[in-house]
Amino acid sequence: KRFLVPDVLVALGAGQEDPVRGGRRHVYWIWDEGGPPDLVIEPASPSTVKRDNVGKKEHYAVHGICEYVRFDPLAPYDPKGPLLVPTLQAYWLA
Repeated sequence: KRFLVPDVLVALGAGQEDPVRGGRRHVYWIWDEGGPPDLVIEPASPSTVKRDNVGKKEHYAVHGICEYVRFDPLAPYDPKGPLLVPTLQAYWLA
């Protein structure tokens, strides 16, 4: 894939106007913003959990994302068991 797009990101200090193209922001381009988002959140799903386990944490670290959180929102309700163990995983860039 050409792009890695997190499910949820938090970018403190980012406004609603696109810094390069002007007008309302529709996407967060790391190269236009001048830096990475502060936090990335990835909820686990059956279709993405295997892919998320391979290299995503390292990829976010290379790009300077300080906090990365993975969680399994359906773990308490899934009769097959949790997708992630532990069901909440948080990583901080050191």
